[in-house]
Amino acid sequence: MTLRDLALARSALTGPSRREADALLSRPPDPGGDELGTPAPAVVYPLRGRRSWCPPNGVACVHWVTAGAERVNLTDSDADTLPDYVETVYATVAQVWSYQTGTMGYRKPLPDGGTPADAANPSARMDIYLADLGGRDLYGYCVPEGSPTARQLPGYCVLDNDYSQKQYRIAPIDALRATAAHEFFHAIQFGYDVAEDIWFMEGTATWIEDEVYDSINDNVQYLPTSAIRFPRRPADLSVESHRYGSFLLFKYASERLGRNVVRQFWEHSDATRGRYSLQAIRSVLAARRVSWPAFFAVFASWNGLPALSYTEGGRYPAPVFTLSRTLSRRSTTTGWRRVSLPHLSSSSIRVVPHSRLSPRKNLLVEVNAPDTARGAAALVQHRYRSGAVAHSVMTLNRSGKGRLLVRFDRRVLASLVVVTSNTSTAMRDCGRVEDGYGGPVYSCYGRGYYDSGQAFGVRASVR
Repeated sequence: MTLRDLALARSALTGPSRREADALLSRPPDPGGDELGTPAPAVVYPLRGRRSWCPPNGVACVHWVTAGAERVNLTDSDADTLPDYVETVYATVAQVWSYQTGTMGYRKPLPDGGTPADAANPSARMDIYLADLGGRDLYGYCVPEGSPTARQLPGYCVLDNDYSQKQYRIAPIDALRATAAHEFFHAIQFGYDVAEDIWFMEGTATWIEDEVYDSINDNVQYLPTSAIRFPRRPADLSVESHRYGSFLLFKYASERLGRNVVRQFWEHSDATRGRYSLQAIRSVLAARRVSWPAFFAVFASWNGLPALSYTEGGRYPAPVFTLSRTLSRRSTTTGWRRVSLPHLSSSSIRVVPHSRLSPRKNLLVEVNAPDTARGAAALVQHRYRSGAVAHSVMTLNRSGKGRLLVRFDRRVLASLVVVTSNTSTAMRDCGRVEDGYGGPVYSCYGRGYYDSGQAFGVRASVR
């Protein structure tokens, strides 16, 4: 996405900055990249040993070199003049193309205008270049090409030249497949809106890895920076690896509403519609008559019990609670617990009935939150000893206050979890807020309108 941002900003650069941008964005065979050597993460192919393969009626062209640091293993088991690895890469990309654009129904990447006269781009099909990305601490990357003012563009991609297990710590074929699924989806995204929000682009690309190759689960590595472990940070946080951990929201949406809903998110974020990510998502849910506050509140609830909520939740990390307290005859209340929640974040308080507490007891849950117009929502998650889970949505008045009396029978109840959420998607200062490195912090390069001073108070008491 840094290269995406650079491509969008390129026309505003001049002099040495413009030349450096051109080098970073250039295709590996482009001699324009040779002027600065190999500025990371750009790849520069040597002048000799360049090879290309564009299968007739195929979906992509694969480019590689036979010498230098970027070379591929030249083993050719079937003696057809094509290295085995090159054939494996093409077969993987073709499989990903078929699944994402055929089975899942996404648009095909836009043609890039290549012609046989251009050695670096001999076809209008998408181009895949192979290079030693493991040495650059990268899995792969894609770069949009074309007019800097256009919002729907083609692009080329670069994948590793061997996906060595020593570098990537998983089987080479699994690393190739997961990366191809992720990066190819970026090429698809460029055709919807190349300037979309980073958390949305990276989150959905990380989500789709598991849709195409369900058994690989490479995206689990990003869950430590997801809403499971950081519930009190906005779900659209784009800094560092939080942008990848945001795939959890799309995992939730697809498991609750069917995976086609994510494609609809992208269709509604098409550049011609003039929407950014949160607007597109909410428009889809509204068309489905799904309440956004309830949708996000249940998402927060799932993240407090991932093992029993998500289909692969057994692999997920343990949730983080603001408070976990056992209530007994002597300790009958949590007291008021107050936290400040920015937009698209949540807090969970777990309450456990003591083994000697009378089974006839109830629990009074009280919430003192901001105005509901600011996105305040609350629910109680019931965890039964049988393993069943149920929800009680709390009704908050306009000023954000609510009370709910529920059974607290230790014989059938393992615990109750009170979940409060700031579900607001109202953004301000769009296009003006950056993280200090030129990237966005939240959606629309803005900030949440209701981020500061949004205090949520919760008290649970035995009755």
